[in-house]
Amino acid sequence: MADYTREQVIAGAKQKVSFDRLDLRALDLSGIALEALSFRRAELDGTNFQKTKLKGSNLSHSSLRESFLVEADLSGVNFEKADLESCNLKGANLAGANLARANLGGATLEGANLKGANLGFAQLDGANLGGADLSECNLSHADLTEAYLGGAKMLATNFSGATLVKVNLEEADLSDAILAEASLSEATAVGAKFVGAYLTRADLSKADLNGAILARADLRGANLKGAKLDKAELTAAIIHGIQVDPAQLDTIVADWVDGSAGGDGSQRLSGRELVDFLSGNTNRGGAGSGRRYFGKGDIMRDATLVFGDNAYVEIESIFEKCAITLGNGAELVVAREGILRNCSVSGAGRVTVHGFFSETESGPGLVGPRQLFVSSKGSIISKVQQTAQATKFGFEPGCRLRLTILEANNAK
Repeated sequence: MADYTREQVIAGAKQKVSFDRLDLRALDLSGIALEALSFRRAELDGTNFQKTKLKGSNLSHSSLRESFLVEADLSGVNFEKADLESCNLKGANLAGANLARANLGGATLEGANLKGANLGFAQLDGANLGGADLSECNLSHADLTEAYLGGAKMLATNFSGATLVKVNLEEADLSDAILAEASLSEATAVGAKFVGAYLTRADLSKADLNGAILARADLRGANLKGAKLDKAELTAAIIHGIQVDPAQLDTIVADWVDGSAGGDGSQRLSGRELVDFLSGNTNRGGAGSGRRYFGKGDIMRDATLVFGDNAYVEIESIFEKCAITLGNGAELVVAREGILRNCSVSGAGRVTVHGFFSETESGPGLVGPRQLFVSSKGSIISKVQQTAQATKFGFEPGCRLRLTILEANNAK
């Protein structure tokens, strides 16, 4: 039996009493004002909150299993670590709510407004979010396995590291969403929009992306093995390092794609060029140009290496006290396993660091690069000496930097 009746809850709400740890299971609390109250660790399983105003209330660690919150005003509510398994939140307003680490497994959130809500590390496996607005939400590391998000709006939503295995994203809009290192294996995303989305190192293996729009999407390092891409739109997508069979791209739609490591549009590929690039048959022309790869397990010390114009160099090995010169337009990529310790790189090339780079004792370690990009896993300790043509910088969140940037007039 519940600790309070409906009438007692209404009276207590007017006095702003605390409902912490109370048993209010299966009560009918529909349509009343319960704003800015505390229900921490309360037992609310099966409670009816239809159209109830709970704006700004604290329900952290509470249990609301199978509760009824249809069209409730839950904006700004604190549901941190709350148990909302199988509850009905259809059409509810959860804008700005805190659902971090909450359990929403099997919940119904169809048509709900979750704009700007925090669902980091939340459990949403099997949940129904069809047509919901999740724009600007934080869903980093959330579990959405087999969830339904058909037609959902997810503009600039953060799904970094999230699990979206077998999720349904048909006709959903994920424009400018962040899906770095997210798992979308076997996802159904027919007709979904990923315009400008950030999908670096995402797992899209065996996903159905037929008719999906991936224009300007950043797919660097993404796994698309076995994915369906019939009539998928990839114009201006960044594809450096993607895992895909060239035959999978036979029916895509793309005026051109960007194969550059830095994603700066400097290497536009189309038609046969794209197939050659993905097959590793790239030849960029020019003296000393071509593709050079230094694999795992190799160690190089005290070496002087010169690469010509437009060369492409990828390093997964260990370099110590080495001097590298890059020709105009050349690209140097320090892969995740790559280590360049006490080294220097000079020349008007583009440098991408996914691994580790540190300069010589005398420094500067980087002289005249056209571009320097450091990914979320990259680390760099160096001075950067710019020339008259200033260096373009790009740094992903999570990278580790100890940089001193020297202007051209500081050159010795």
